[in-house]
Amino acid sequence: MTQEFQYRIALVGTPDFPDMRYDDSQLSALRDLGFNTVQLNIAWGARPADEPLNLEDILAPTGEEPSKRVQERFEAIAYRARQAKKYGFRTLFHFGAPRMDILYRTLADPAELDRQTCLYSVQREEVIQKYEDLLRQLAVKIPEVDDILMYTFDQEAWVGDEFGNDELAQGVPLSHRLPPFLQRLSRCWKEQRPGSTLWWEPWEISAGQIYDMLDQLPRENFGFMLHCNIAEVQMTNPVDRWFRNMLLLCRERDIPVIGEIFMTGGNEEVSPLCHVAAPAVVYHELKEMQRVGVCGVKEYFGTLPDTDDPNLRMAGVFFNQPDITLEEALQKVAAPYEGAEAEMLDGFEAYALSMDVFPWDLSWKMRAIVTQHTAWHGYNRFWFSGEVAPSPSWRSTRRSVFAMTTDEPELHLWLIEDIYLRIKHAARYLEKAAVCFEAAAQKCSAGAIPLIIADAKRFLSVMHDLEYHAGETLAAYDIRKKLECGREIPQQLLDRMDALLTADMKNQTENGDGETAYTKLQEFRRDPAAFARANFL
Repeated sequence: MTQEFQYRIALVGTPDFPDMRYDDSQLSALRDLGFNTVQLNIAWGARPADEPLNLEDILAPTGEEPSKRVQERFEAIAYRARQAKKYGFRTLFHFGAPRMDILYRTLADPAELDRQTCLYSVQREEVIQKYEDLLRQLAVKIPEVDDILMYTFDQEAWVGDEFGNDELAQGVPLSHRLPPFLQRLSRCWKEQRPGSTLWWEPWEISAGQIYDMLDQLPRENFGFMLHCNIAEVQMTNPVDRWFRNMLLLCRERDIPVIGEIFMTGGNEEVSPLCHVAAPAVVYHELKEMQRVGVCGVKEYFGTLPDTDDPNLRMAGVFFNQPDITLEEALQKVAAPYEGAEAEMLDGFEAYALSMDVFPWDLSWKMRAIVTQHTAWHGYNRFWFSGEVAPSPSWRSTRRSVFAMTTDEPELHLWLIEDIYLRIKHAARYLEKAAVCFEAAAQKCSAGAIPLIIADAKRFLSVMHDLEYHAGETLAAYDIRKKLECGREIPQQLLDRMDALLTADMKNQTENGDGETAYTKLQEFRRDPAAFARANFL
């Protein structure tokens, strides 16, 4: 019998849909799915619904009066904790420390970031004592909180740069500064909650820095909460070399590890969609986590537990039957669509292939691609940003997963071609999935089939936008190259550009406005050479 996960952690609501009723419908649905722990806040940088990101958002230092908004947030978390306990859940509060002022704007100002990391340094005794005080308050005032999850980068938290101009951090390796801070806070929490855990997420820290800290970290009431690879939580790329290394190194030291994955139809990669129906991808994520031997898994983005979600249903099937095969699990996931099970299964398979083929590894900014892109693009050369944050991991180990671009380079033509072809094939699988779901809708009106279709078509329009833009960039380059060499433009090359521009116009027209695309197509047909010299440069 396969060992089940000790921790199965959910969030109620998501950053896109912060529906946090914590009522019978939501909590009983999570319990029936097999989750046994609830994270009490949607800890997300954009602060959806003004959710708390830091201890300071729900507590004031001893002797200070909390603001009205801090008190309101505190009461919301206390209520959720009590509700979760009624349904038998373990509870987790998530926060970042040491807190920076307006971190996400400060990151763009190196001098201000150095000033603040020095002011709020983990090397300052008063900073450490402040967080010990807040943890003691949390334990006393919300006794239903079992565990805590702490980020030391992101979540409005940051630590000084040894190679920057923070006077305290300068010349002092991160692995010499962070472990004492973690030791103190872990010891403090253990004193308040002897049977509980401080989970640490070493987000934004390089692999080498993390390895160098392992022997200095607490050994009791302490564990790691790790994104499924060092770069990010990615549905189609769980358990990279770093994650495997961390499991081996932590096992030697008896440090527990929980893996963070996406288990729902809406996540950071596909935001704001919430009906991406690729349950086989969730199965493979969970199977990988099971294979490497984590003590638990955590949903990273959030859940809408009382809605029809084939991905989340797959997680529940797996939790309740950890030895189940993929084929058996898919049959259970498709069962609610009575009369259309075969069509739904075909759609699930095609959608999973589309997700697998899509080039999520081009850039971190491929996540939320549907938010960032529409069916319309410009007529400059295809390009995609890779720059995100001035953190150790971004400047080093993240490249092992986002190897294509983690900065702002001009993309090589072979890279553009690779992206074009991968998206082209991902789009073909997604087209097939949409057709299958439309056939299912003719036979069955149950669940969220219309919403699944709508999300698939919206995602498809974005895939086509990227596909055609990249393809047109390549075709225009090839035409210019022929002209530079004084050669005639081959008919097959003209046909290729014409087909791309025609398909592009169709995609834009179907999604609202194809006037510009129509104009560009006519320009090309009138004078291909002039068009190539003026566009996609």
